[in-house]
Order: sequence, then structure tokens, then C-alpha cells
Amino acid sequence: MPLTPSEREHFKMPEKRCHAVWTGDLLEVTYLNPHKQYRRPGKRGIVKGFTPAARLRMLRTVASICWDDMKRGVFITLTYPDEVATRTNKDRTRDKFLFLRYIENYLGKQIGALWRIEWEKRKSGTRTGQYTAHVHMLCFNCPFIPKEVVRTGWRSALGADGPLITWIDGMKDGRKAARYVSKYCAKAAEKSVLDNASYLNISGRHWGVHRRDLIPFAWRIHLPLLNDEDIALCENLASTVFAYFARGTGVGFSVFGTNAGKVGAELFQRMIDKHG
Repeated sequence: MPLTPSEREHFKMPEKRCHAVWTGDLLEVTYLNPHKQYRRPGKRGIVKGFTPAARLRMLRTVASICWDDMKRGVFITLTYPDEVATRTNKDRTRDKFLFLRYIENYLGKQIGALWRIEWEKRKSGTRTGQYTAHVHMLCFNCPFIPKEVVRTGWRSALGADGPLITWIDGMKDGRKAARYVSKYCAKAAEKSVLDNASYLNISGRHWGVHRRDLIPFAWRIHLPLLNDEDIALCENLASTVFAYFARGTGVGFSVFGTNAGKVGAELFQRMIDKHG
């Protein structure tokens, strides 16, 4: 949400006014209408897949990270062997927690991480052709971890004895890490998986954040009361992203990417120049 309920109340004015929030490579534009009653979001229902709304929330989160401040990290993929391939959402949540605790104990410190669960057809084994979950994970400000440690940690979390496949890659470039994460968080779930019996345990979150305070999120900067020139700059950006964007309609929008970051920086500089 670009504006918090307290910000909406504080900046409420007799006429409709435009505000923006700039966070890293995320720019969110909101119009506050004094004649429209704001409703707080209701309680979220049962998560039944990687929905477009969930995908958008993850993309916003990724765009809000200051990737240039990421000194080093590791990208990990964890697969479920056939013997535990039917784990429920509760089981998968426990598996991720136990694995990350194992890694933190190995490193001797806590780490922040982003994770995404993806479902793909099993290409071999007793479950060939069935959709099975695996986990993509990016651990921040973390030295390279030997593959043997990753495999042992995952095996310990699962309590599995059979063949196990894990993968790890070092990350020293924050922008490279951003591209890796964007690749996996942008992938929507295949529609065909909903017809597969092995996908019936899909419920539960398909992405999440571990220890948010240890992830280098960018500063959240509120840019209030945009003038016509500022609005035109934001709408020019939106028109390059959304094919059918209608200018001048007074409808809010969110844009992410390097260009969104540049426009946010320009608006911030204008605000500084205006107020000295």
C-alpha cells in the first residue's frame, strides 16, 4: 500500500490531491479523494496458489530492496525427493524454517532471505509427470556455503534418507541477484497444474520473507502534493509501461524498475529544491 492509513488521514484535504511514495525501484502514485471513504483491507483468505495479486506483491517487495547495498549472498534451490513429495503447506513452512535455522547455526549469525515455492513436473522417479514443489531462496549478506552443508541442512530439515538434489550459486553483484529473483518471482504458475492430483496441497503462501530487518530495503520516501509537472512526469513513465494508460484520469498506479527509481529520485530532488 503506497500510503498508510495515518498518512491518508494526515494529508486529507478539501480537494483531490496526488501523492507518491518512492522506495528503491518502486514508485507508487495515489490520489487522495476527500469524498471517498477509505476501507482498510479485510482479512486475507486461504491462499490457493501464486495468484496475480501475490505475484504483484512479490514484485513490489523485490523492487523495494536496495540491491546496490547487497554485498554478497547465495541463491539456493531445494528440491523434494519422492519420499516426501506430498508435503502439506504446514510441512513446507516447517521445512524452510528448520533449513534456515541450520544454515544460521552453521554461519553463527542470523540472515535475511527471500523465498519462492515453484511447482514443476517431475522428470524422473516414481512421480514422473506429477507436479512437485521445490524452493528457490536468496540469502542476503551471506558468505558462500559449501554444497555439502546445504544438502545436509535440507536432509536434516526433511528427515529424508533417499537421493536428494540441491543447488547453490554465489552472488557478489546485487543487480545480478535482482535479475535472478525477478526471474523466479515473475513466473506465474502453469494453469495445467490445477488439474493435477499432486497439486491439491497447493494451499499456503508461495513466497515470503525471512528476517525482514536483515534485508537491505531502500528508504521509503513520501512525496506529497505533487504538482501538474510532477504528475506529468509520473504519467509519462506509466505510459511507457502500460499500453493503454489514460493520462489525466486521476487514477493511481504502481511502477517498478530502474526507470521508476530514476523518476522517484527526480521527484525527490525537486522536493528538496522546492523546500530548500
